[in-house]
Amino acid sequence: MYKAGIMNSFLIITLLILSLTKANIALASNELYCPNETGIFRHECLSKKLETTEALMEKEIDSVLGNIISTSHIPVQKRAQWQSELIKSQEMWSSYKDKTCEMKHYKWWGAAGGSGASNETIICRISLTLNRIDTLRSLKP
Repeated sequence: MYKAGIMNSFLIITLLILSLTKANIALASNELYCPNETGIFRHECLSKKLETTEALMEKEIDSVLGNIISTSHIPVQKRAQWQSELIKSQEMWSSYKDKTCEMKHYKWWGAAGGSGASNETIICRISLTLNRIDTLRSLKP
């Protein structure tokens, strides 16, 4: 009975944290995703935001790789393995991001003949890239 109570409490706390995180992301997305722009100007704005976000992610990858190299308490062979795994995971994540965001295009196809589909794909890429940056930061030694 005691374990079940702890597990229920843990589950409730976890769900609360996740919902607050999603709420914060939703609030931030209003500023992030060019709300004051329309048409081609919104597309251009979103494209620039994506470029900036991807550049930030690349810097974060370089930072994590650099931190791995300089971590002296881990043997050299393990550091090399860690770097290799990070690079592989980044490649897999990139594929996941591309496939996931391509599906947004289908969602928008029925609404107004695809109008807005490319912007939604870019928004998806920005959002997933921001999440990946957080993940990469958590991997720093």
